[in-house]
Amino acid sequence: METFNIKGLKITLNKQGSPYYLKASYPICFGKFTEIETENYIFRFNLNNRIKSIQGKKEAVGEQFKLNCAADWIYYCAAGYKGVYSFLGEYYLPCLGYAKNPLFDIYRYDTKLFKKFFRAFLKLVERLEYIVAQVNTLNGINQILKAIITVNNSIAIKKKTEEFYNITSGGVTVLPPDCRHVDYDVIPLNISYGCLYNCGFCSVKKGIQFKNRSITNILYDIKRLKSFYAEDIANYNSLFLGEHDALNAKSKIIIETAKAAYNQFGFQHSHIKNPMLFLFGSADSLINAKNELFNALNSLPFYTYINIGMESADNKTFKLLQKPLVYRKIKAAFEKMLFINAKYTNIEITANFVMGDTLSDEHYQSIIDLSKTTGKFFHGKGAFYISPLEKSGTPSSYVQKKFLWLKNSCAMPTYIYLIQPL
Repeated sequence: METFNIKGLKITLNKQGSPYYLKASYPICFGKFTEIETENYIFRFNLNNRIKSIQGKKEAVGEQFKLNCAADWIYYCAAGYKGVYSFLGEYYLPCLGYAKNPLFDIYRYDTKLFKKFFRAFLKLVERLEYIVAQVNTLNGINQILKAIITVNNSIAIKKKTEEFYNITSGGVTVLPPDCRHVDYDVIPLNISYGCLYNCGFCSVKKGIQFKNRSITNILYDIKRLKSFYAEDIANYNSLFLGEHDALNAKSKIIIETAKAAYNQFGFQHSHIKNPMLFLFGSADSLINAKNELFNALNSLPFYTYINIGMESADNKTFKLLQKPLVYRKIKAAFEKMLFINAKYTNIEITANFVMGDTLSDEHYQSIIDLSKTTGKFFHGKGAFYISPLEKSGTPSSYVQKKFLWLKNSCAMPTYIYLIQPL
């Protein structure tokens, strides 16, 4: 790590953040990055010299705007660092720049604040251009400053975003809620397309039937993703296997892909330790999955999270949601979830349910009753995630009140699921 003080800027190269994903009631950074500190802001750039985050120092202290691979700026609202944890299991509230399951009316994506932060970033680039042109700096820092200027113009960012969308077939419409454990910093890799059910209520599906991808095409995408992430791949330790029901893919494809990605992406050398693997599953894919698959997953160099879309445990609600399931299957899937969580050290299965003011009391009671059937199999693993229906128009005050009642009634750790794409 080297630090330079030039023209009022404090520039730190190869700054090492936390090597582990931690949950803390203060801003925390992970991996390795370049940091430039001005009078009012802290700017962090990834190992490809692209802007990663902007953090306030004097205004909106501790709050950040973070740029993801899809060029979406996400507002990391500190919300006073109190109260949010009960809802999300995190100390911050990620607010997207477009309407997605608003949780708090008073904490939304702050457009005015973003414009102020972004103007400060543009001003920083101008200062860097002056420094590069006028100041003879030491130890090759000019080369890094020139790269920052080059890769952060609008044309370069647009080109990089288009490359990401091309590799991922249009981007990732939704990430598993468990990705919160790695700050949503995952490398997405599709091993299948579509899902089993294409439920009527779902707003993230692509409307295509489930199909496996060939291992040849998957390995080709691994090569392309490695090139896309380039030097900054060393700041990733986690993999998301898509699309909406990767657990239903052939077991051989799941395991071969995970092994190949781990080796090709160099997760064993990541600046962030404890690699994680994430995938979605359905009630049927979980019920039908063989012990051989879980044995193989457990032996991988990942801690694996599998998120199952259950939605309800009430037959009438399934009809309303246009989801082709019945309580019997949900009960079987939940029992298997508990069994897997108890048996395997490196696998954790979680479940999703929905909420909305159009859903019946029987729906909510079915979730509570299901949670209380854990018996001897609950070993401190697993969680329920509750997702507000996007099209219900449910006011956030209702969501908060109903969710807290549900959380306090369930016998499982329960959190809000904010639909976050990539």
